[in-house]
Amino acid sequence: DVDVRSKPGKGSVFSVTIADLVTGTILTGECPAPAETASIAPQRRCKIVVVDDDPDVLELLEQLLTGEGHSVKSAPSAAEALKLVTEGVMLPEILLTDYSLPGGTSGLELVQQLRAWSSAPLPAIILSGDVSSETLAKVAAQDCVQLSKPVKPRELLAAIGRLCADQAPLRS
Repeated sequence: DVDVRSKPGKGSVFSVTIADLVTGTILTGECPAPAETASIAPQRRCKIVVVDDDPDVLELLEQLLTGEGHSVKSAPSAAEALKLVTEGVMLPEILLTDYSLPGGTSGLELVQQLRAWSSAPLPAIILSGDVSSETLAKVAAQDCVQLSKPVKPRELLAAIGRLCADQAPLRS
């Protein structure tokens, strides 16, 4: 018999009950499992602007990140993301954007525009299905993290966790 107890942010405990085949007695043991996103120190939450022209991807990313406690604003295009930031709706600590955006502006160009506007080194994660050496070199040259689509939630959350840890908290 297997039983699982889980508490958000705390982790899970798996209980296994088996009969000892030699003596016929029932043995019970508990094994705490580490929370997948838990760390020794509480993870800092960040303000993240997410940009993708696929509404389903945008919604899933927003749900994943808000579920982890991050403050998230999403936009379907570079123009909408620029508007969010320049109008003060959100000053992001991290930009998470698709490489290929509608309207002729790439995710890398959006990173450059936001960095120029804020005069600050905005950390960025570029999601791309294009894993050519040319694209990887462009992303690396802009000092961005590149993750291949489809991205695994654990991989994305780990990258965001590293970038958040490197950021000084914003003053509100």
